[in-house]
Amino acid sequence: WSFFLLIAAAVLECMEVAFNEWGHSLWISEEFFAVPFHWPFVAYGWLAGGMFAVWGETILRLYEIEKAEERVKSVEEALAEAALNADAALLTQLTVDYEQARARVDELLTEWERLSLLSAHAKDETANEST
Repeated sequence: WSFFLLIAAAVLECMEVAFNEWGHSLWISEEFFAVPFHWPFVAYGWLAGGMFAVWGETILRLYEIEKAEERVKSVEEALAEAALNADAALLTQLTVDYEQARARVDELLTEWERLSLLSAHAKDETANEST
């Protein structure tokens, strides 16, 4: 959806700027926002806001996945060090931590894949409806 919003916002903005300048040169020279040929700028603002909202949610989710993977890596490094030191109690505790961290990463990645499949399925349905 964000790619559609990006294209729609860019096309609308280009057309609206051209129409706006044409309107100012031939119709009304004042810069009143209430003039009807300024109204599509509001639609452009909504499209741009929607695009950045989708991107923001995506970036936050990717950051969460990256943090979870870093946690797994740090626990793996601690496990390796505990194994070298032959610390059984620490190994047991870190193994539990590792399993929890790995489960969280797997959960996040599964959810990401599920959302990706839902998005692809929605795109396919939209394409089928338009044909």
